[in-house]
Amino acid sequence: MVADNGVGILPENLQRIFDKGYREPDTAGLPDNRGSGEGLYHLKRNMLAIGWTIEALSEGVARGHSLFLHRPIPRLICDT
Repeated sequence: MVADNGVGILPENLQRIFDKGYREPDTAGLPDNRGSGEGLYHLKRNMLAIGWTIEALSEGVARGHSLFLHRPIPRLICDT
């Protein structure tokens, strides 16, 4: 898990943050330092390529956000 206490993400935009070029609208009136919108897109692509998933959670504006990386658990096969 990676978390911060920054400006947060609007709930309706949580799935869009992984879209290529997506940048969260400025809801805090801060200087534009939101990045290119490419980082989370590439992170998700790389995680999916190795079988992992990624999930974003936020309680809304001014509440920060969390990213959860989920690794699959290998299935054990036993011959009996």
